[in-house]
Amino acid sequence: AAAPAPGDKAAQYNIDVLLPCAPSPRGKAADGPGLAGEVFRPPEEGGAKPEVQVVRMDLSMVRKISSIRVAIPQDLRNADSRGGVGKTVAEVERRVAGEGVPPLDP
Repeated sequence: AAAPAPGDKAAQYNIDVLLPCAPSPRGKAADGPGLAGEVFRPPEEGGAKPEVQVVRMDLSMVRKISSIRVAIPQDLRNADSRGGVGKTVAEVERRVAGEGVPPLDP
């Protein structure tokens, strides 16, 4: 399916997602939301351990949603809370390694 055009309704919605990102250039994991205009980079293969960050993005960028649900803390401003969710997701990926993460049934 083609991505919605910028004027479509789907492009008007933003979602917050947890993504593994390259470590912050500030030298430590940021607490709280990213700075306005901050650019999050994907982690490099074999590079430093990625930091899990809350990243706001357009709903139109989502291609698939998994049917797997994990519990997340109420407050994700703390780097340790975000890291815990990252470890949980990594464990889920390890458990379904051969089959892949199941998509949500439309």
